[in-house]
Amino acid sequence: AAGSGRGRRGRGARGGSGHPSAVMLGSCSRWLQGWRDYAQAIFYRSRALLWGTESVGSKDTWYKHELSVAQSEDFLDLEELQFSSVANVNGKTVWIIYGSRLPMTVLDKERVFRFMLLQLEDLVDFPFTILYVHTDTSYAENCPGLSWMQHKMSKLPDRCFESIDELLLLHPDLHFWLCLHILRGSILGRLWARAHMTMRVEFVWDLLGLPAKSISLPRRVYQHDEHLEENPLADFYISKMPLFVGGDDAHEHIA
Repeated sequence: AAGSGRGRRGRGARGGSGHPSAVMLGSCSRWLQGWRDYAQAIFYRSRALLWGTESVGSKDTWYKHELSVAQSEDFLDLEELQFSSVANVNGKTVWIIYGSRLPMTVLDKERVFRFMLLQLEDLVDFPFTILYVHTDTSYAENCPGLSWMQHKMSKLPDRCFESIDELLLLHPDLHFWLCLHILRGSILGRLWARAHMTMRVEFVWDLLGLPAKSISLPRRVYQHDEHLEENPLADFYISKMPLFVGGDDAHEHIA
């Protein structure tokens, strides 16, 4: 009996999530899932180029249904993540989205989408700019899926895009840069022509036409800029050391 007990304990130890074989299997699984996502996204882009997207009427019907569902939901848990906010400075409206604050491995991506639809609906009647902050964001932890995003973007009615002046993408990493340049308009829709990628916060203010630091951003965003300044090759996605910074709660702001 003692021998069988040791055998069971041994098997339990080998099957533990911290065992190298389990870690390797998990990494392989995520790697395969990522490549499958890429393949689906490229297929979706090819299909859209050949056969086009849905009709205007079907998009409007779908959007109204999704909005109706969203209006009946409680999104307090998503609000507490503070991944989305709106700033109004000098008559300019900026919708700020932080990718790193969305742990998509545990969140329901459909709920996240409906939550963002509500915010979009509050903005579409007036011109606004989207500032997407990619600092510290990763595909594995924060991406809901390329093909899924393509599908959702393709179903949005034209009115959702008409009021968007620009889409600013701050601190894109190599993976993010390649995804957007390969998939282009199939993932961003009409926003691709209005998208600007920038590696520095200082250029954000120039693109927005606003005074420097007129919008509150987390301190780690500025720390990432400092890391880039100290490692010039990082602008070409070559870096000898990872960026390690402190908490994300502190903000830098000049009114």
